[in-house]
Amino acid sequence: MKKPKKAVFICGCQRSGTTLLGSLLGGSPTCITTPESQFITDIAAKIDKEEISNTIPKIKKALIDNYRFKIWGINPDFRYINHNNHDNISTEMIWQCIDLYAEKNGKKNWDTWIDHTPEHINYIDFLSKNFSNSYFIHMLRDGRGVFASVKPLDWGESGVIRSARWWSMNIATALAAEKAFENKMIRIRFEDLIVCPERELRKICNFVNIEFKNSMLNGNGFIVPKYSKNQHALIGKAPDQLVSDKWKKNLTHREIEIFEYLSGALLNYLGYELYYGMKATPPTYFEKYSEVVLTFFDKLLNLLRRYYRRKNV
Repeated sequence: MKKPKKAVFICGCQRSGTTLLGSLLGGSPTCITTPESQFITDIAAKIDKEEISNTIPKIKKALIDNYRFKIWGINPDFRYINHNNHDNISTEMIWQCIDLYAEKNGKKNWDTWIDHTPEHINYIDFLSKNFSNSYFIHMLRDGRGVFASVKPLDWGESGVIRSARWWSMNIATALAAEKAFENKMIRIRFEDLIVCPERELRKICNFVNIEFKNSMLNGNGFIVPKYSKNQHALIGKAPDQLVSDKWKKNLTHREIEIFEYLSGALLNYLGYELYYGMKATPPTYFEKYSEVVLTFFDKLLNLLRRYYRRKNV
């Protein structure tokens, strides 16, 4: 009897190593790691709002029009959908898309889908119900490292004040999810994965019931789409231990202090060492005002950059 396929959703705050872990697990011949799949919840929301009907033609059009789906580079026809199973039409369509993507990338005997969409931390209840054979991994990373990683990109929060609050909000959601789905969810620290990849991968494989393969350690189990190659320059290689501490050089002392003042308790409770602790001082009025002004112009410029990138998908 053929084993039912399973889904492994790696999620958490963005820039926490979800893609890195996806590329490691995708090194198994039985796992297929796809590009991010925000379109799953986008389309579900459109159906709930009755913006589109829950029919194959409408869902197919919504998929094809979604720029995140275009990144997958596939053209499904959905000829083998069970038309009588109306509640799971979109889920069946997603499985067919995964199968088509796997075939395109030379993986015909896969049985485990690896998804690494960070935002899915907000939709675990929905995903758990629609993908019954599913597991969830919360990728946790030091918030200061997250801030240093997102700071030079054309999306996300580039200012330390907003970044600290953004990271804290994401972690709060993830910790609540861990409690609500404790039997289906495991937490993996980015720093531990970088330093001891085999140990952490074996822990994950044991949790999701897949066989550990040494090929996972190479980190080349995911083909990074052209759309996001610039921000995933380290994907395709084995984990580099030096990455976890890069934020100490890439952030100013004041940025570290402000981040710790705003999120120090959360960092401390999660086991991350603080540099300033109780000595950290809050952002001044000038620092708050400067960030608002700089963030406004930064977001405007980044909006144009993202528009150009999406037009070229």
